[in-house]
Amino acid sequence: MSVTGKKVRFNIIDVIIVILLLAAIAGTIFRDSINGFMKNEKTEEISYTFEIKQADSDMISGLTQGVIFFESESKKEMGRVISVQSKQSYVTEYALDGSIMTLEKAGYNDLIVNAVANGFKSDTGIFTDGNILIVPGKSYQINTKTAVFYMTILSVN
Repeated sequence: MSVTGKKVRFNIIDVIIVILLLAAIAGTIFRDSINGFMKNEKTEEISYTFEIKQADSDMISGLTQGVIFFESESKKEMGRVISVQSKQSYVTEYALDGSIMTLEKAGYNDLIVNAVANGFKSDTGIFTDGNILIVPGKSYQINTKTAVFYMTILSVN
């Protein structure tokens, strides 16, 4: 800024400084408002049920109450186990004459697991804090500290 007589003249540097200050103020206001907008919804603990087919006894011991499990691909947490119900696995086979036989698969069990996860409930399912969409019918590969499972979501409560 230069002063000639009583006139004040702004040069290009003064204009740039004013624009940068206004941009910084606007950026701060925008950042605070976008953070508030994104955090309006609170996460809640949501329960869901999934099924694991044909798990052997070694695998079952790795999936007990309180165990935290992760989605294999993203390594993000999907929740923790509340309860596990186990029932004998059966397979369907066809005999030579074309008849259908249901056979017990020795040493294997089907598991129904109730779990909880923190997230947002939507019309279609749950978005976990790890940003995994949990919807009925969808299958995932999950990891615990001791085993890997293939599960299918049955319901979201």
